[in-house]
Amino acid sequence: NPDLTISLSCAAALLRQAKNDGLNLDGIQVVELDSAAFDATPSLNQKMIAGEKIDTQHIDTHLKKAFEKVSEPDVVITYENATHWLKSVFPNAVFLHETFGAFSRAPFAVFESFNPCEPLWGSFQSKFAKELKAEKLSDEEADVLRKFRRQSMKSLAELTPFKQTISAWYDEYDSVCLLACQVDDYFAFTACSEYQTQEDLVRYALEHTPSNIALVVTEHAYSRSLSDGIVEELSKKYHNFKYLSDNIPSISQFLVPYIDGVISVSSSLAYQAALWRKPFFAIGRSHVDIFCTADTFEQFNQQVINQEFINQDGMLYHLLSAVHLSHKFELFDGEALYKRLSNLYQAIKAKGITYDLFKRKSVGHMHKVLIQDNRLGILRGEMKKADVPLTTDHFRVALCTGIDAVSFDLFDTLAERDFIDPWELFSFIEPE
Repeated sequence: NPDLTISLSCAAALLRQAKNDGLNLDGIQVVELDSAAFDATPSLNQKMIAGEKIDTQHIDTHLKKAFEKVSEPDVVITYENATHWLKSVFPNAVFLHETFGAFSRAPFAVFESFNPCEPLWGSFQSKFAKELKAEKLSDEEADVLRKFRRQSMKSLAELTPFKQTISAWYDEYDSVCLLACQVDDYFAFTACSEYQTQEDLVRYALEHTPSNIALVVTEHAYSRSLSDGIVEELSKKYHNFKYLSDNIPSISQFLVPYIDGVISVSSSLAYQAALWRKPFFAIGRSHVDIFCTADTFEQFNQQVINQEFINQDGMLYHLLSAVHLSHKFELFDGEALYKRLSNLYQAIKAKGITYDLFKRKSVGHMHKVLIQDNRLGILRGEMKKADVPLTTDHFRVALCTGIDAVSFDLFDTLAERDFIDPWELFSFIEPE
C-alpha cells in the first residue's frame, strides 16, 4: 500500500541480528532504541503493568530524541510489551498490544490477538469478562466447535506419547491435574502473580493439592525452570508430584484432554482447558482469568475430584471468531490485516473501546479457520524429529471418526465373580 507509512522500533542488538538473518527492511523507517535506557530500571515491564509509580523521565527523554524524525502514527502495535512510555510520546495514537492468541502450537491453527486495552489483566477480555461469559452459540456455531474439538482430539490421540503413563497415574490416584511451568523473569508471569519463579509456584500448588490428586508438572519449551535437585527434593516430599521433563513437542497439550484440571498464571493452556471443558484455576491476575472456574483452590480441587465438565463454549467461540485472528487466513493476508487494523482504528477513534468493537465472523469462515487449518502434519514431523515413541489411543481415534455408537461385549465375570470355578455356579443354582 503506497499510502501506508511503516516505522519499526526495536533494540539496536535485535536490529543487528535481524539484518544478519537477512530480514528485508526496505521502505521501512527504522528507529534504534538503546536498551540501557530501559535496563536502568529493573523489572520495568512488571512494575509498569502493576501500576507502580516509577520515574521514567530518562526513558521519555531517550524516546523523544529517538522518534524526533518520526511523524505521529495513527496506530502503534507493540508485541508482548507494555510500552506505557510510548503513550507519552504519541498521546493521540491508538495502541494495540499484539500477542499470540488462543492457540499457537500444532495440531491447532495459530491465532494472534490485537488487544486495544492494557496488557494482561487489563486486556479487552478482562475488561469485558461479564459480556464474554454471557455469549451463546447458534446451532451452526456449536456444530463447528464440536467438529473442531473432535478433530483436535483425533489428532492428539493419534500421536499421544502418554497413554500408558496416564493410565498408571489413574491406577494410583483418584484424579490428575496439570501445572505447566512458564518462564522465569518474564513479565507475563512475574507481573501477574506474587511468585518470582516457577519453583515458588510449583511449591505453592503442591501445598494446596490433596494427596489423592496427582499434580503433573511440565516445563516450558523455551527453558527449564526446575533443577534435578529440586525435582528430587519435591518427589521425596510429595509423592503426588509427577514431573515430566521429556523433550516432547507440545507436551502439555497432549495431557489436557485426558486429565481433570489445569492450573496456570497466564498460560494459553487456559483456552485448551476451556476447549476440553476442564476446570481451570488461575493463580494471580491475567487475561486468562475469565476461564477460571473456582474462587478458591479448595473449590477447584473439588471440581477436579468430581471430574466436572464445565461448558464455556460460548465465550471460547466468541474469542476465536471475533477477537483473535487466524495466522493463515487473516494475519498473513496483507489486505485482510490492513482492513482489520483500519476498522479498529476508525471504530476506536469514533466510539472508544466498546464491547462491540469485535464482530463474529461467518460460520463458513470459522469452519475454514478451525477445521481446514489443522496442522497434524506439522506435529507429526516434530514428533518424528524429536524421536518420540508414540502410543496411539485407538479408542479415542475411533470415537472421533464420526461414528454414531460404540458397542461393548462385556463378560459378566469382568464385573463380578463370586465363584472360583465356573461349574460352581451350576451347583449353586441347581436347587432352584
